[in-house]
Amino acid sequence: MNLRRVLAGVGWSLLCSALFLGIAAGSFLGGRALGKQTVSWLATPARGVFAIGGVLLLVWVMRVKVNRSPWAGIGLPRLQAGRLWSGAICGCSAILLVMGVEAALGWIHFARIASEPRGGISNKWMIWLQLVPSLGTGFSEELVYRGYIFQTMAERTKVWVAALVSLFVFAVVHMVGAPGLNLTTLLCIMVVGLSFLVMRFVTGSLWFPIGFHAMFDWTQTFPFGLTVGSGPDPSLVHFHLSGPPLWASGDNDFGLLYLLSMLLALAIALLYGRYTGSAIRWNSLLAVNGSSWSKN
Repeated sequence: MNLRRVLAGVGWSLLCSALFLGIAAGSFLGGRALGKQTVSWLATPARGVFAIGGVLLLVWVMRVKVNRSPWAGIGLPRLQAGRLWSGAICGCSAILLVMGVEAALGWIHFARIASEPRGGISNKWMIWLQLVPSLGTGFSEELVYRGYIFQTMAERTKVWVAALVSLFVFAVVHMVGAPGLNLTTLLCIMVVGLSFLVMRFVTGSLWFPIGFHAMFDWTQTFPFGLTVGSGPDPSLVHFHLSGPPLWASGDNDFGLLYLLSMLLALAIALLYGRYTGSAIRWNSLLAVNGSSWSKN
């Protein structure tokens, strides 16, 4: 292991993450500006389109032009619709599983259907439009953290170290975006990131975790919501929460049920990788193509 190369990898990783935050902010502002100039509802899908295009360009420039490394190492081949849809179904199912358990325990209670218009159109249509920025978030974060940052580090140091670096940066960015998160939520973010990393390798690309990430975010935020604390609830179906805060979800925090659901997803991914022979070799390094391993 070359310490200089490792430190350079850390530097490139931090730079990519910082530029990603800039693109995320720019996508939001650009979408809002477009909505003001045209129709207000157009701001919602525009944010997602701008995020996908901006981050794809950022990672391509840094990987191919700046680092002069092959794009194949990023783990994003041409669209694999089957893996994207499979991940989306699993991500949605993970949230519905948590909500089902909460409902069975009597912790969540139906409040109302939010029928008032949003963005100049029916809230029901707005919920579907939110799929685009949710996909933008899933695509962008997977490409940056499980794609560029992890691959950049794993070419220079052992995979488990690279995983820790990518998870740490991923968690810090979420702490900056949502200050005041509790310990359970931070643990859940780390487990979520590790799960997505394992999913990348056991499925052969980033497309499965992109779908999982997008629908995990969308399902918990827009079709269903929990009216806990202050602030507007963007969801279509509102619920009230009465369960213990440590276990149940609410506000920006995930309860232990969310953590357990993602630990289950992680365990399934690890078992699948072991069964199919695609498990991560934690003590190895990654080759620049992102699919072969080296002990040096």
